[in-house]
Amino acid sequence: MDKEHQHSASDSCTSSSSYGILVLRKVPKYLARKLCTTCSISKNLKYKISSQYFPNLENYVYRGNGSREAVPKTVKNVFVHPSVTEIKQSASQGCTALQEIRLSAGVTSIGRGACRDCTSLVSIILPNSISTIGQYAFQGCSSLQSISMPKSIQIVQDGLFDRCASLRSIDFKGPIDTIGNYSFAGCCGLQFIELPKSVRSIGNGAFSGCSSLTSFILPAVDTLGDSVFSGCSSLSSPIFLPDSLTCVGDNVFSGCSSITTIMMPGESIKTIKNSAFSGCTSLESLHLPSSVRSIGHSICYDCCSLVSLTLPNGITTIKRGSFCGCENLVSIHLPASVTTIGACAFKGCKSLRSITLPESIVVIGAYAFCGCSSLTLISILYFIAPVGVDDFLPASLTTVGGVCLMVASRPVVL
Repeated sequence: MDKEHQHSASDSCTSSSSYGILVLRKVPKYLARKLCTTCSISKNLKYKISSQYFPNLENYVYRGNGSREAVPKTVKNVFVHPSVTEIKQSASQGCTALQEIRLSAGVTSIGRGACRDCTSLVSIILPNSISTIGQYAFQGCSSLQSISMPKSIQIVQDGLFDRCASLRSIDFKGPIDTIGNYSFAGCCGLQFIELPKSVRSIGNGAFSGCSSLTSFILPAVDTLGDSVFSGCSSLSSPIFLPDSLTCVGDNVFSGCSSITTIMMPGESIKTIKNSAFSGCTSLESLHLPSSVRSIGHSICYDCCSLVSLTLPNGITTIKRGSFCGCENLVSIHLPASVTTIGACAFKGCKSLRSITLPESIVVIGAYAFCGCSSLTLISILYFIAPVGVDDFLPASLTTVGGVCLMVASRPVVL
């Protein structure tokens, strides 16, 4: 071979001997320019590897050579060179054959989406030197089974382990402050997780779709985002909302069909948002603390096992569909502060036998009591009238929706 086209020993592309692998060896210069990401043909040139020339390449040394270095898609094992301090954004994204990544002790940060959709990745050990892991870094790593978070990490970023369907074990070594949005969403293999007591904020959908999660202990958080446990259909242990919480977000426990008890022992919660407990089909009782001033629509929609309910004084509006489909609800007492009952508020509550309407009510929405086939008495203070008597509603009532009462086959249109 012509001397000009030889790759000399000094130009050979070899990995660190400590890894025991060979990346490239004795290739012509004209190919090296297309193949090599680690060698220098000249002092100023670096070249990017192309998997089309090495379709069966299994081992790769990551050197962090600029923002464009990407791990070849065929690689099964990645060894990070000791000189590397940062894994770049999207460095190995979509490497579906990748099974293992060995990080060196000098790595301090992992970029956004660095290992996203590495569907064969089973193991990665994060050294304690890491202080930052970017958003979605391990999103879609559906074979990843366990992870240990370094003690220097304080924030679990958005979508970090989203759709890691095989994840079963998470170990937090340090004081975590924030769990980001959808950080563990879709981790359907996760059965239990213990968050550090230091956690103060849990973002939207953080554990949504964790369908195997059976128990969860909430630390003293002051922020609980929307849909945090939505779709956690196996969650069955009693849920205690901490005293530090002031607001329960939209759909927080929506679709948690195995929960039987939700306790709110403190007096700090002021707002419970839309559909917070909707679809909790095993929930038997719900006691809202006296501090609650606002409840959203469909709050207990389709809670078909709910038997008893206590609403605190101070609530002014029962919004649309709030207790629609609560077919085992027998009785409810509305506080004197209620002025409005929204459309379909108690629709389908076929076991409801009585209800007390305070004199403060001025609006009853359409179909508010539609399908309440057992309802025979409506109590207004100390006055009791059978359903169907035209003058049983308080004089203050100014608006009544069409067909707000429909008992069995005999509708009462007011």
